[in-house]
Amino acid sequence: MSWANLIFFIVWVIVATAAWAGWSAAPWVPSRSKYRKLFLGKINIQPGQIIYDLGCGTGTVLFEIAKHEPNAKIIGYEISILPYLIAKIKAKSYKNVSVRYGNLFKQDLNDADVIFVFLLTKAYERLSKQFAGKIKDDCLVAFEAWPIPGNEPYQIIREEDILPIFVYKGSQFRK
Repeated sequence: MSWANLIFFIVWVIVATAAWAGWSAAPWVPSRSKYRKLFLGKINIQPGQIIYDLGCGTGTVLFEIAKHEPNAKIIGYEISILPYLIAKIKAKSYKNVSVRYGNLFKQDLNDADVIFVFLLTKAYERLSKQFAGKIKDDCLVAFEAWPIPGNEPYQIIREEDILPIFVYKGSQFRK
């Protein structure tokens, strides 16, 4: 294989996985630092808890949580190869962060205490079905930006100049 073919293949994989991520759930858009601090100030993460970030991108939320609570187990899933690789490399500096390449809609989340989601609303119906009967009743699910249509949030976290956070409990996905 020539260098040109190898470079073409690598670029193709990067573009294809980014397109797939954008089409299936959301394009990569990092959460702002102000949002991450608000999230951590309002969601009481405890030592030993298991936290998932679905569509973790480069891991900004993962690493902020890891600094805040170094005894939590923090797992991120990403399907776009470039953000995944960046997060995977950065995760080597954290003993409690695991970054996994995979489709967020096909993961077993039954051990989750907190789930973080920053995706487009088109992914919400699939996520709601994924959560129904498969996450703990007291699991907190935090959606950045948009609520789940027809499902009243347990809590809404608002602050000026940032997107709201809509928090649900696992029991709210059972219908």
